[in-house]
This record gives sequence, C-alpha cells and structure tokens, in this order.
Amino acid sequence: MNLRFPLSKRLREYALGTIEPYSIFSITWTIAAVNIVIIGGIGTLVGPLIGAIFVTILSESLADYQTVQLIITGVILILVIRFLPLGIWGSLRNWVTKRTTSSMFTKRLRRA
Repeated sequence: MNLRFPLSKRLREYALGTIEPYSIFSITWTIAAVNIVIIGGIGTLVGPLIGAIFVTILSESLADYQTVQLIITGVILILVIRFLPLGIWGSLRNWVTKRTTSSMFTKRLRRA
C-alpha cells in the first residue's frame, strides 16, 4: 500500500490542528496531497515530506490571500513539472549524485 498520500495528509492535518471528516475527503485535500507529492518528489519517502513542509509553509504564509495562493501554487507546480520532473528531492538527489560521480571521475583521471 502506498503510504505517501496518507503521510502527507497527516502532516498537513497536524499543522492545521484539526481533523474534520468532510474536509479530509474533499477534492481540495486530494489535490493538495497530489501537489505535495509532485512538488516534493515521487518515489521516495523524503520527497513527500519536503513537499508537505513546502506546501504547508506556502499556504500558511498566504492564508489571507486565497487567490494569490492558488496562482502561486499553480505556477510552482508548473515549474516543478517542467524543470524538476523528479520533484525537489529527486532532482536534488540526482544533482548530488552527478557531482559526486563527476568529481570522483576527474580525481581518477588526474591520478592516471
């Protein structure tokens, strides 16, 4: 069973402080959970946690401006899908791996 969606939802509920049956199963929460996983990164446990922290901070800081929050979240989602297709965590992990592999390869060439 995939635990990423429930875990990201529970983290968001903890930040909001309430659990309500009619809001947990709404389309808004489902879209928020999908946004959390896409922004954070699909395929890892750390990615959705990063996405949940990011989306929660963004929504809390823009709570008074609902329209602006939706626009900014949409733009961030489009940018992440376009430029970071693995999400924030997956792209960061790949970048570190490439840098480490590249630096190890150049050190081997210098020794030879």
